[in-house]
Amino acid sequence: MKKVIHFICIVILLGCKKNGGEHYSPYEVLPFSKLYSGTSNDYFNSVIGTPDSGFIAVGKTNSVELKNGQFANDFDAWIVKTDKDGKTVWGKIFGGSGDDELTAITETSDGGFIVAGRTSSIDGDITNYHGNYDMWVAKFDKSGNRKWSKNFGGTGIEFCGTIIKATGGGFIVAGRTNSNNGDITSNHGDYDAWLIKIDETGNLVWQKTYGGTYYDAAYAVTKTNDRGYILAGEVQSNNGDVSGNHGASD
Repeated sequence: MKKVIHFICIVILLGCKKNGGEHYSPYEVLPFSKLYSGTSNDYFNSVIGTPDSGFIAVGKTNSVELKNGQFANDFDAWIVKTDKDGKTVWGKIFGGSGDDELTAITETSDGGFIVAGRTSSIDGDITNYHGNYDMWVAKFDKSGNRKWSKNFGGTGIEFCGTIIKATGGGFIVAGRTNSNNGDITSNHGDYDAWLIKIDETGNLVWQKTYGGTYYDAAYAVTKTNDRGYILAGEVQSNNGDVSGNHGASD
């Protein structure tokens, strides 16, 4: 099997001055590039800065040596903390005997971070499995110690696109679902865009689905000035909550 390595490439723009006070061009940069991997397939999907000027990246790995041989046949969630120069401070593996992946991360007010992704595991670090793929959200402290872990979904397939801090506390997670049971109370047909709100300890506050009879998904969300949220993603429907489809995926 061809080996695939995904890596972080972080470019730092410096506001430097040449002799005599003239500024360098903003295109003159001091980059660093680092590889983080084992001997198999490893991916990063999201990265954030940390208060100590370092970075935390999340994704998945199925490299046996990174997982210390545990659950070696499938992907596990992978978290790597680096310093400001990209040197690894620590790495953590989480998951079970199924396929586990982290796709999004955001910081928390206590200096930790919260991650979101998907899982098909029924054991290991995963509890309350609903079926197929669940949306998976977990809270960690700044050292990578897991504080809590929650699954959301039904018997179909759920996937997380992104997670952000919610207005008034808690978190908003956006993604997609094709379930019509469990935590999902309605489905328009095929996949729907799925928006959920959880509180600070991972309890479900509310959830909403949006879409029509075909494939619809949310990949990004942000807050608006009127204390609401705006979603962006992909739609193939031309009914239900969707109108004006141009053809195929919009």
